[in-house]
Amino acid sequence: MSRVLLFAAVLSALGAALALIDLRPSSPSATSALTSIFFLAGWFLTLSTPLLTAMVASNLTTRMVRSQDFDLVYVTSLSNRSVVSGQVFSVLYRLRVYLMVQASLIPLLALGSFSALMSVKVAVVGLGAAPARITVYGRPGAPWEEILIPALLVVAVLVMLWNMNLLAVTTGVRVVLLREAPLWSGPSAMMFILGLTIFFCTVPVFLLGIVEPFNGYTTLQVFMALIGDVVLAFLPALMALSDARWTAQRWAR
Repeated sequence: MSRVLLFAAVLSALGAALALIDLRPSSPSATSALTSIFFLAGWFLTLSTPLLTAMVASNLTTRMVRSQDFDLVYVTSLSNRSVVSGQVFSVLYRLRVYLMVQASLIPLLALGSFSALMSVKVAVVGLGAAPARITVYGRPGAPWEEILIPALLVVAVLVMLWNMNLLAVTTGVRVVLLREAPLWSGPSAMMFILGLTIFFCTVPVFLLGIVEPFNGYTTLQVFMALIGDVVLAFLPALMALSDARWTAQRWAR
């Protein structure tokens, strides 16, 4: 476990260092290429890990239910909540390496995504598609707002994608225990998580429309953006807790 934590810490520091070096105007081309490879690989891992988690959770739960040792659960005094929570933590422990690697890539992905978002802003303003400041209905955007709001939105998306793993685990356990899809529990859990991930990834587009990042921010827009970031980041985790409780209540063993 300590080696995994050390590897995650080193990977996080390396990713953040590469991203910071790449943000410099005079960064070497080799560093930019290496950062781009890390960036694309990190986003692929971040988007694919919840799907892998859902599949692994359903497969491990199916194997647990079909094992002979599981018959002892029916004659013990263990509550449904204890069995469900134990299986959830067991899956998370099995996938701890993937989850730690995904978490360690957050600094790299946050800096790289923020840089890309700011590049889009500069390009749009340069083309004359939007003014650099809002002029009538809001106060001028302060420099800290122009940096803080997009940065927090990027971090909220990355935290949301990590928390999707928690919801993926509870979904895989629920699909098997409640026999919602006996013949294709793994693909069913994956499709459910894929749909939710696509839905949650459209929320930043809605938030960007509210805060108008290329025009500036009003006080109300700043408040709505901050509230939206918090909800977006932690909603999958709250849904996972609710899903685990629902599974424990509905499971008739």
